[in-house]
Amino acid sequence: MKSLLIKSISVAAAIITTLSSIAFCVSYAVSWPEINSNKPLKAYTISSDESIPAYSSSSLSHQNGTILSTDEIHVYEISQNGKGEYVAYCSYPIPNGRKIAFIPLSAVTTATAPSETYTSREAVTAYSKANSSSNESNINKGDTVYKLAENGSWTQVIYNIGQASNPSGWRMAWIPSNNYSNSIRPVDRATFPSSPEKISVKKTSGTTAEIKFTAVSGATGYIVYISRDNSNFEICEKTTKTSASVTIKENAVCYFRICAYKTEKDGSESLGNPAKTAAVKFSPYNTAAAVSYAKQHASEGKVLCAEFIADCVAQADIVIPDVRCYKSSTKSLAGNSLGAGTNPRTDSEAQLRWFKDNGFVVIKNPINSQISVGDLVWNTADGDDNVVIITGMSNNGTPLYSSVNTDCDTPLDSARFLVKLS
Repeated sequence: MKSLLIKSISVAAAIITTLSSIAFCVSYAVSWPEINSNKPLKAYTISSDESIPAYSSSSLSHQNGTILSTDEIHVYEISQNGKGEYVAYCSYPIPNGRKIAFIPLSAVTTATAPSETYTSREAVTAYSKANSSSNESNINKGDTVYKLAENGSWTQVIYNIGQASNPSGWRMAWIPSNNYSNSIRPVDRATFPSSPEKISVKKTSGTTAEIKFTAVSGATGYIVYISRDNSNFEICEKTTKTSASVTIKENAVCYFRICAYKTEKDGSESLGNPAKTAAVKFSPYNTAAAVSYAKQHASEGKVLCAEFIADCVAQADIVIPDVRCYKSSTKSLAGNSLGAGTNPRTDSEAQLRWFKDNGFVVIKNPINSQISVGDLVWNTADGDDNVVIITGMSNNGTPLYSSVNTDCDTPLDSARFLVKLS
C-alpha cells in the first residue's frame, strides 16, 4: 500500500495490531485533521439506503464483510493503494464489537482532501447524511470545521469532537450550504454591509413581539438571531423587510440581534456585524391565574369593570397600560376605558383598539363555540358595553363570566365583541 504518511504495513500486521496501538496520522498539502485510533474520524456512507463491501486489504480485491448505511464507521488512516485509489483504513460495528476493514474513501466522501478550514462563527446543526431526517449532531461556536464536498444544497464537513483545542476525535457530517456560508465560512469584510443603527423589540402579546430595525444601504436582506442566554445565538428568521414578528410559546427572556446580509455575485452571502442586542420577556397567557383572580374579586364593586379586567389579566403578565376611569359629579361610576382619552362614557372602541393594536384576536358578534375560559367579552347591559372575563362554561355550553358588578360564574346572555388572549 502506498501511504501518504508512513511506509506501508502488511494486512497481517494490521490484523494482529490492536486498535489501541494504531496511531496513523493523515497529513496533506491541504491538511486533514489528525486522525488515529485515539482520535478516529467518525463517518457514515454517502448512500442513504445501500450497503457497501468491506475489504481485507488496501487493494480492495477481497471482500470480507458488509457495512450498512446506518453503521457508524471509524476511520484511522487515509491513503492511496498501488492503483492510486484513495482508501480508508477503518472499523465498523459487528454484534461482538468492531471489525477492521478497508473501504474506498469515495464511500464516505467524494473529496480526497479538505478544501478549506475555518473556526465556526455560530452553532450549526449537522446531519449524518445529506438530508434533515438523518441523525443529528451539533457544531458548536468555536469548533474547527473542514470543508470536504458539496451535494446540491448540502455541504460536507469535518468538525472536532470535544474541545477544539484538544479533540477526542472528528466527525464527518453534512450541513445546509447556506448555514455553512452564514455561520462558518468568513467572507471578506470589505464587502459586508454595515449594521442596522437601531433595533427595537415591542411585545405585542404574551407570546409575540415585533422587532424593528433601521435599513442598511446595499443590504439584500436581514437575519434575525435569537438567544435565551445572551450568549449562544441561533437563526430565528430571515427577511428582506426591516421588521419581523416572533412567537415564543414559553416563559422566557429572549435576546435578539440583527445582521444585514448581501448576496454576492457567486451566490454566497456576506454577513455584517450584528446590531446592538435588544431583549424582551415572553409570558404566555396564564388563564388559570387570571380566572382565579376574577373569581376571588367578582362583584366587589370597588373599581370599574375595565380596571377589574386589567387587574385580572395582569395576573397573567399581560399589562394593559393607561387604564383610565372617570366619575361623575354624583360620584357614580360613569364610565371606564382603556386608553380612551377623556370620554366620560364606556369607550368600547378605544378598549378594543388597544387589543387589536397589540396583536390580539378580536371577534365581532361571537357565537358561544368561539368563546373559551379566560377570554374577554364586551356584553350589552342597559345600553352600555361592560367588559367581563369568562370564568367557566355551563354543562350546556353557555359561557359563564365574572365582573366587578356581577356574581362569579354568571351566565352570559349577550356578546358584542370577543378578545382571545391565548
